[in-house]
Amino acid sequence: AKSAKEVLALLDKEKATMDGEEEKEADPFKEDLFAEADSMINYIPDEESKHYYVVVVESEKTSANSIMFKISNFNIDYFSVLDFNVSSVILTADFQLITVKDFKNKQQALNYYESILNVNEVFDGVDESTFRHFVISIDNFKTFFSDKRVGPYLKFFNENYSNQ
Repeated sequence: AKSAKEVLALLDKEKATMDGEEEKEADPFKEDLFAEADSMINYIPDEESKHYYVVVVESEKTSANSIMFKISNFNIDYFSVLDFNVSSVILTADFQLITVKDFKNKQQALNYYESILNVNEVFDGVDESTFRHFVISIDNFKTFFSDKRVGPYLKFFNENYSNQ
């Protein structure tokens, strides 16, 4: 049998949930989602290793399959001589991760990223608040995938990849 304290704790939790005070999963898109200073994620700049192009999609608001289809068509139209692998995995309960692999280095990945931006076919008609995209080295991808927060990596990406 449960003690009175356990029952009261459950009732308090239920009341908080009914009052809308339930803790929600943190929004991985927010750039201000930083852990304590001593547990910051340490991404490492790497220009020479293989890179991926990554799209993080909010599953309920945007179809990852639709974006994958558009990326595949984009690759056929503009990068047919290169053999890219486009795949999708679940990042969290609310977000899917689409990857385009492999780029031989940072510059090749950035050229692809810029092409996606300039051609504007892949994200045409997609609400900008429902996805984020970036390029990432393989080693940083491993760190990102285990951390699962987009914000800290986007900060690193903006500081190390933008306007190169």
